Amino acid sequence: FVFTVCMTLFLASCAKEEAVSADIVDGGSSGKAIAFADDFVVTKAYAGNTAVQVREGGFKAACLAGDVTVFNEKVAYDEPSSAYRTVSKVYFYPSSGKVDFYCAFPASNTIGISGGAATLPYVQDSDTDLLVARRTDIGAADTAVVISFDHALSLIHFKAEGSDDALTYKVKSVSI
Repeated sequence: FVFTVCMTLFLASCAKEEAVSADIVDGGSSGKAIAFADDFVVTKAYAGNTAVQVREGGFKAACLAGDVTVFNEKVAYDEPSSAYRTVSKVYFYPSSGKVDFYCAFPASNTIGISGGAATLPYVQDSDTDLLVARRTDIGAADTAVVISFDHALSLIHFKAEGSDDALTYKVKSVSI
């Protein structure tokens, strides 16, 4: 069976006490680069979604500073730094204020940003589970941000088998 699921996760963003400038997009007022730790927790509910697969494929991450989208792009493992970094360029924390991170695996996901909130439209079209993570109110730090992924959707395959291949079997219900 192939199931197509279209789901939107609304991950509400917290209001900021201080205004955060958008200068972190092109330079960085704090001088502290944004990175994600290699030791993040990956859910163990499905063996296919291991830390190794996340390391090999990366994940999608969006960073919001209030209503300003700092970045919304793929994050990949950087061997020399033993951390995950954005693919296109280095982004920095603001000198004051905090940012929110919204992440999704696999990296092919698209995180929508509107009015300081993140949405995740998703179509299940592979054998990979959908993992999501959220970290809010993160200030400038010298250490990488630890991300803990949770399952949003898991793909389950059901297979009906009978002793006689010539017969047609009708499934009346399936339960977990």
